[in-house]
Amino acid sequence: MTALITVDVHLFATLRRSTGDSQQTLKLRAGTSVSDVVERLAIHEMEVHLVFVNGRVASLDQTLHDGDRLALFPPIGGGLADSMIPANREICAGEDRRMLTTKDTKSTKGKEQ
Repeated sequence: MTALITVDVHLFATLRRSTGDSQQTLKLRAGTSVSDVVERLAIHEMEVHLVFVNGRVASLDQTLHDGDRLALFPPIGGGLADSMIPANREICAGEDRRMLTTKDTKSTKGKEQ
């Protein structure tokens, strides 16, 4: 007889759509990996960007243990899209577009360089 473990699974953002639940408790066989859980929940591995087990960063191949808390996150967006940066805004060598703030885009809006 295979031993069973209990794992609390928390899904965030778009991953909730896969199961309809943001949190669930699963009974799994001992030796189950994060990847096995992702497959069981019918989530494509490419949709999972961040994995935490008990609040620590983990990988898809990590083996789960009884009582673990598994959190799965999709890629998370934010910041400014390139389309929000005015065309006349010069980007200096080494400047990261992602570091531009809304203030930067407003201050250059409508100004010629």
